[in-house]
Amino acid sequence: MAVASAGPSLAGAPARAARVRELLPWAAGSAGLGALSVGSPVLAAGVGLTIGLAVLPLMALFAVLTLAAFGEGFSMQVAGLTFRPDMLVATVFAMRALTVTPRANAGAPEAALVSFMALQVVTSALHAVDPMVSFRSAAMLGFGVLAFFGIRAALATRERLIAALRIFLAIALASAAAGIAMLAASYAIGSTLGVTRLETLGGFPAITGFAYEHDVFGSSCAALAIVFLALWREENPLMSHPAAAASFWMCTAATLLSLSRGAWLGFAAGLLVAWLATGRRARPMTGLVLTSAMVVALVGAGSLAVTSESATQVGAGTATAVSSQAQQALNLSSSTGARRLVEWQMSLGEVRSSPWFGLGTNSYGQRHFDKTLFGPKPAFVGNWFVRILYDSGIVGLLLFFAFGVPIVWPDARLRVAAGDLAPIARALTFGCTVLAVSYLATDALLLVWPWLLLGLTRAARVMSAEQERGGRSV
Repeated sequence: MAVASAGPSLAGAPARAARVRELLPWAAGSAGLGALSVGSPVLAAGVGLTIGLAVLPLMALFAVLTLAAFGEGFSMQVAGLTFRPDMLVATVFAMRALTVTPRANAGAPEAALVSFMALQVVTSALHAVDPMVSFRSAAMLGFGVLAFFGIRAALATRERLIAALRIFLAIALASAAAGIAMLAASYAIGSTLGVTRLETLGGFPAITGFAYEHDVFGSSCAALAIVFLALWREENPLMSHPAAAASFWMCTAATLLSLSRGAWLGFAAGLLVAWLATGRRARPMTGLVLTSAMVVALVGAGSLAVTSESATQVGAGTATAVSSQAQQALNLSSSTGARRLVEWQMSLGEVRSSPWFGLGTNSYGQRHFDKTLFGPKPAFVGNWFVRILYDSGIVGLLLFFAFGVPIVWPDARLRVAAGDLAPIARALTFGCTVLAVSYLATDALLLVWPWLLLGLTRAARVMSAEQERGGRSV
């Protein structure tokens, strides 16, 4: 005999419980922040924005994170501290990643990264001239690390990975195109948006776009150009060959017009690695590279034709600036090259006082200052290898290698992988190689954007390896 139900059905209980668990952290956090924001309009606005971001669909939130990361040139002062929108979005995305299912498991590289970040706190407390300043620098690095862990955790399925990569590449391409448009506008109407004048080239304009500076813009475009090149060479589920070729041309033009020597060196290194590590199964890159040179010339001519200056004069000036920068690419005896060499030598000399654990996060600027028109400002070591050694010593450098090498190095397993995610993993790895070389002169690891590429690369490589092993977990 059937027994009548004595209460409401429990069929939806697991789903309701999961939803409650997902909302509880946001409810608690909103209540706490709401209490703190009483009497502070800026903090109240931040609370409202945080809640608004938290309720977005996951891929929409990732799109906001990518937009904010590529717009790191925008910042504001909050309570005397410099704040960028990508810092908030990275934090929200990382918290949101903890609520999604399925989530990817952390591995040895992630453990090394956690240890590396913990070391930043310890060595800053012990050896920095001003520990609080170093703690703030470590926090800046931490926002990028949060974005990395959020991406690593959230992109646990093929569908999420493909969707996130399409969003990331589309926004990156739009950033490169916007930079070229800004340069054209600087010639046409004298606009200064997204353009900087290089003193070393007599005030010649270089693209910064929405980035922090022209070197950061150039290195990001160079990395993405190599990603698109690799995607053009192999069949992949992300984009067609014509779309990849057009994207490569656009990013190559933006790289060239950034006038960033570090970006150019990284681009050359990426071309070499992509050629050596892909093998004969991929399309030959010679034709595309040669064609891209012509396309770059046409893009430049088209953008300059609408300017108020003579296209011939501007074109000649651009060619002269590019040639001058290229000739100085490896020059360490004068100009900015000589200054960088002095910084590296001083850093390596000073770190001998604490070789194993370094002198504190970004603490070189607490001991040395650059002269500017607006007075002295803290100096910055723009070489990631030297900076990490200076900040956290041999131990920190080894921990960073333990994290980075499995992501950046195209090992034999990646080179021969045959799954449909393998071309994506290879392309992203080659892009990371560009950053590894570019950042020897133009380090930007204190920003969020490079950590997005690192997180996407790690996720793609893990899934590609799972494909090769028949779906077994890493």
